[in-house]
Amino acid sequence: MFFGDKLHANTDSLDTVLPVTSKYTDLIFYQMYGRFEVQKPGLDRWSKQVDKPFINGDSAFTMTTDIMPRPYGPVADNLEMRAAWTEEFFRHAFARPDFVGWHYCGLIDASLLVPRKFAQQHSGLLDGYGEPYPKLEVALKAASSEIYEIATADI
Repeated sequence: MFFGDKLHANTDSLDTVLPVTSKYTDLIFYQMYGRFEVQKPGLDRWSKQVDKPFINGDSAFTMTTDIMPRPYGPVADNLEMRAAWTEEFFRHAFARPDFVGWHYCGLIDASLLVPRKFAQQHSGLLDGYGEPYPKLEVALKAASSEIYEIATADI
């Protein structure tokens, strides 16, 4: 299976290159940071152009912490909101027949203590000490345990 390069969907580049790249890939491997309602119009538009599955290969929902004052991506007010956004995206995206995968960006928080992350930080599924964010862990486990039911609800 050939994925090709991740196509940056937070710009108009995916609309521009999709007709060409889709000829050479087995699926559409895109990167987009945005809640589901932000990603949905693009997914709807692109799925009309190509008959291929989609994987969001780089996305996350973030929150500000003491060591991550400028996180990259949609910034939630708190962990509860971040967990809700994550579960919302998961459940809506995987309910689409054309959506087959999501690579969450970052396992462990990349704080401003990492020199190359001073300007902007990435939030992970684990805090900077390798501990899971409890509410985020619960939300992802709940949604992933139902992935087949979510994906086949309308079949």
